[in-house]
Amino acid sequence: MKLPVAIAIIFLKANLLFAQTPSPASHLIDSVFQKAKTEKKNIFILFTASWCGPCKELKRALYDEYNVQFFKNNYVLLELYGSEVGDKKKDENPGTKDIIVKFDGDTSTLPYWVILNSKGIKLQDNYIKVDSNSSKRENIGFSYIPKYLWQFLHFIKQTSKLTKAELQMIYDRCQQLNRITPKDD
Repeated sequence: MKLPVAIAIIFLKANLLFAQTPSPASHLIDSVFQKAKTEKKNIFILFTASWCGPCKELKRALYDEYNVQFFKNNYVLLELYGSEVGDKKKDENPGTKDIIVKFDGDTSTLPYWVILNSKGIKLQDNYIKVDSNSSKRENIGFSYIPKYLWQFLHFIKQTSKLTKAELQMIYDRCQQLNRITPKDD
């Protein structure tokens, strides 16, 4: 009886010893820049957190079996975790908030996504101007609501080689996903 307990303790200590901590955001950014340069693609970075419902919906749309190739053919995709709470704090990529600020995002509002070229120049993010006479911006996040989904796809069109037909296919699939009960993460 003592031997199995001792083995279990050794196993748990080994797991704790070799448990991986998330990679720093700056290291991940550096690697996607290299990949984007090599593949001649833009970069789509999603700043996310485990508790963020709209983030989960955006990930669901991006990585859906029907949509994923459209996005992977046009972007190098990267998710950076920040703004976690409680025991999930350990899952954050260190430095994520600094990178959000660098690209003029608000660290209190998720999802925040940004599209960069391979040189690191921001091409688009998920902010829209509130009105033409103001510098105020609104984070549209991500939503399957047609108005906001078309706004998202408009930004995708501006930063990719996707055709109108492909964008329509993504839209249609997102509307289909919206009718499917979400799976728990």
